[in-house]
Amino acid sequence: MAQCPRCKEEMPLLSKVCPVCGYVVNDGDDSPTAEELVNKLEALLLRSKNMPKPSFAASLRNMLFVLFLVLAVYFIVLALISEAGLFWLLGIVCGVVSLYLLVRKLTKGSTGAGAFEKLKNEYEYNERIARRSFGKNVEVSRLIKDITAEISAVEAEHVAARRRSRSMWLIFAVVVIVVAAGGIFSTDVASRDEAPATEQTASAGEDGDAETAPWKAKVAAFAASSDNSEYGDNAARLAVLDEIIKCNAFDAAEEFFFTYCQGKMGDLECAQQIVRSYLAADRKADAAAFAGRVTLRYGSDTAKLKKMVE
Repeated sequence: MAQCPRCKEEMPLLSKVCPVCGYVVNDGDDSPTAEELVNKLEALLLRSKNMPKPSFAASLRNMLFVLFLVLAVYFIVLALISEAGLFWLLGIVCGVVSLYLLVRKLTKGSTGAGAFEKLKNEYEYNERIARRSFGKNVEVSRLIKDITAEISAVEAEHVAARRRSRSMWLIFAVVVIVVAAGGIFSTDVASRDEAPATEQTASAGEDGDAETAPWKAKVAAFAASSDNSEYGDNAARLAVLDEIIKCNAFDAAEEFFFTYCQGKMGDLECAQQIVRSYLAADRKADAAAFAGRVTLRYGSDTAKLKKMVE
């Protein structure tokens, strides 16, 4: 314990002012005093308490460029699957935003990453100096112990907050993966089902050998019915033709006409139905070719049919 140079009374270690005579001691030593070290430790404790704790929102803001990069990759994958120009545009935009955020992050530098660890290292350094220089003093030891306990409690809060943030990131990652996988799967299914109806029906219709052609059962039923005769009900023939043409199976419609309609009563109406369908589909050349091959029951009807395509 130091003594006052004036009154020789013992002076407290954490003060340079004698409590008896008020003399201010100035020993000219540049090494930090116990009071300065304790004040330094308390200042570091206060900084640690004011330091923001780790959170999911803060880390998300800090890693926003990664999120936009993931979105860019996601939209590009969708664009490759669906060949939609909108997805290409969104992918490019997200990529540019990700690059901008990354450049800004690198320019500004790290904001708070590892800041608490740096502060803790600084605290431990000053704590060791205080214990080495003044650790035998009961008052100093008690103050250091109290401050260390408080900063350890703050550290525990930061660790708990960091764990909660990691849990939120795990949940967020799972949700993103599920949503992305669902989006890619649904887009893939939609792109496959989006094949033009004309293309699908042509493969099942114009190719008369398609097993799944919906009109095949109608043709088979008509062939076995009493309407399949020279004077049979022409409405039945027209109904079958209508089913075939709905599937854009024009080759099958012509085959049905030449097999079950030509030369029968009402064959003009059947032929006209096929010609009108060709014309409606902007296939005038096919309509003319069909009319040129047709020989109806009555020659005058054949002439009427050919006039439709002139």
